[in-house]
Amino acid sequence: MMRRVCTVLRRGICLACLLGFAPSLAAQTCPAPPHPYFAFQVEARAVFVPDSMISPRPAARRAASLQAEAAVVQFVVDSLGVPDAASYKVLAARDLALANAGRAALTRWRFRPARLGGCAVPQLGQAPLDP
Repeated sequence: MMRRVCTVLRRGICLACLLGFAPSLAAQTCPAPPHPYFAFQVEARAVFVPDSMISPRPAARRAASLQAEAAVVQFVVDSLGVPDAASYKVLAARDLALANAGRAALTRWRFRPARLGGCAVPQLGQAPLDP
């Protein structure tokens, strides 16, 4: 009787694996990377999700329709596709209000994360901010 129960259980587990009911048994484990990667170091780069963008231009500038120089910012996109606000750095800007508005907008941006070896990894990214 005990032998029959074990055989039935083994068959059930094998069937569950074949049907995909036990993905955790075959799931790939991804180690935490020691640092963010550059774009040239990953197999697939982090890709911006267009619907998540809200213009970083300050309301006062928008109302006045003033033209400002574009700013270039750098930040880390984590393995979930969320930019890290603490890593935000202004590389070039002639209008600091635009750069500060970019910092506020960064929290609403979303990305498809970079991939390396089949795992999502953090990536250092840069983006121009247009007025």
